[in-house]
Amino acid sequence: MITTLEAHGRGDGWTHVHEDVAQTEIQQHVQRALATLPEAQRKAIQLAYHEQMSHREIAVHIGIPLGTIKTRLELGMKKLAAALRGSEDLLSSDRRAARA
Repeated sequence: MITTLEAHGRGDGWTHVHEDVAQTEIQQHVQRALATLPEAQRKAIQLAYHEQMSHREIAVHIGIPLGTIKTRLELGMKKLAAALRGSEDLLSSDRRAARA
C-alpha cells in the first residue's frame, strides 16, 4: 500500500531536504539580485511584495508621487529580471533533482 507521503514523492525521507535546499538557493539568488538594485527601487519592490502594498500605498508611505513609484517598480523589476536571467536553468534543475 502506498502512503500519502510516498504518493507525493516524500517517501524516501530526503525529498523535503532537497526541496528546502532548492528553496534556500532560490531565496539567495533573489536576495543577491535585489542587492544589486538602487535603494529606492529595492525599497519599492520590497514594500510591494513583502508588505503587499499597492502603488498608491507605497507613494503615500514614502511620500513621493505615484508616478515615481510606478517608474521605480518598473525599472527595478526589469533590472531584477535581468539579474536573474540565466538562473532559470539552475533553479529548474534544482527542482527536478528534488523531485527525483
